[in-house]
Amino acid sequence: MGINESKLLATHVLKACNKAQKEGKIDLDPSFLWASKDIENIARSVVGRIPARISRRQNKVDRAAQIYSPIRLPQELQPLLEQWKTLPQEFRLRLPESRDDRQALPVTSPDEFVAKSFLFLCGIERAVIIEKIRCRLCYVAFYLMKDQLQRDGFRQDAIVCLSGMIKRTDMVSAEEHEIQGKLRTWVDKGERLWLLSMDLEGPGVLFLLPEDIGENIWLQELPKGKGPRRSNMLMSLKRRGITQEASRIDAHHTAHQILSLFLFAVGLVSHRLEQYLRIAHETSVQEAQNPGISQQSPTPPNPTCQPSDSMPFNFAEFNQSSAGDNIEAQAASLNRTDAGGEISTNANNGISHNTQNPFNMMTSACRMNDYSNPYDMMESTSMFSNPDVYMSSTALLSAIFGPNPYGTMTSTSKLGTAQISDPERSTIH
Repeated sequence: MGINESKLLATHVLKACNKAQKEGKIDLDPSFLWASKDIENIARSVVGRIPARISRRQNKVDRAAQIYSPIRLPQELQPLLEQWKTLPQEFRLRLPESRDDRQALPVTSPDEFVAKSFLFLCGIERAVIIEKIRCRLCYVAFYLMKDQLQRDGFRQDAIVCLSGMIKRTDMVSAEEHEIQGKLRTWVDKGERLWLLSMDLEGPGVLFLLPEDIGENIWLQELPKGKGPRRSNMLMSLKRRGITQEASRIDAHHTAHQILSLFLFAVGLVSHRLEQYLRIAHETSVQEAQNPGISQQSPTPPNPTCQPSDSMPFNFAEFNQSSAGDNIEAQAASLNRTDAGGEISTNANNGISHNTQNPFNMMTSACRMNDYSNPYDMMESTSMFSNPDVYMSSTALLSAIFGPNPYGTMTSTSKLGTAQISDPERSTIH
């Protein structure tokens, strides 16, 4: 910082001091102090020259004390608070999923009440840990779904696409802009967690991020890009053995299984959209060549995540003659290598994946022939050799494509004698 800049900053600060003194204040007016962009730039230059021995990081308590946004009761708590006002006994000392018979017994003494409260709080602490892990994986899942749709080349914002899918189910009463706001927040958190997990050898580390470090470090504060802070954190986690523990307990495989449920569903959505875009393009080409055709088969509207009712997809028309080509295409997709990673095979489940993106196999396998049956495709995928995973995935398929048009499905190659008579009755775990 030069002499002229230093004099300018000193003069401006002195003016701010005189102004505050005249007004009887003990603090400088921030609106006056930072009114000039030149002063802001000079201040940044000063901060950049602070010696490393002097901490530049503001204390978290001090930083939190400078937040001015109004405090409101979360909407989720409003009905409960009203209930607890008049019926405090409804603040039940029992977790909904608890199977402990001791908690179901009536309280007959103060000692039993204290003991029951102790068990209740233990259960809450355990539930918080479990739900935190579930949140991490779901954040990552929404990021991967958004990323997959975006990489598939759809011109529409993937967040808008996902929110449209959610809104059309009539299961969510929130407005579309509210849904999109939540999705963008989740996607940002998921991206941070995904990048962190990729720097630590796989998504299994999401089960193991230490409890002695605040969750906001992973979700907000840890820089996404390379730098000393990120490097130091990664070195610390590796030094504490997070990568070895993830491998020891086979956590990466578990995370792959869970996340692939989401990616398989969105892969099928992507394939459905690809067909729609192709049909819309072919229709527009035909109209250009023969203007009279537009009166008989109008051009579909601009494609969104919901295909037009006038252009339905018929997966029942399964093309038997292309079965051999299907196998070759799937084999080729399994050997696909994206830039920045190499194909590897997980010995536990036979899943081939790119080391930079473990879900390349899953998403590339979803590139089906135009008339293939998505249920058959799912059944032939090694990821779904587990009957529970298969059942959950069938429910996802039903949500996308409706009931399986082939009636009872029987898989002898993957599930032995397991049968799914009605996919809509399956439950997503």
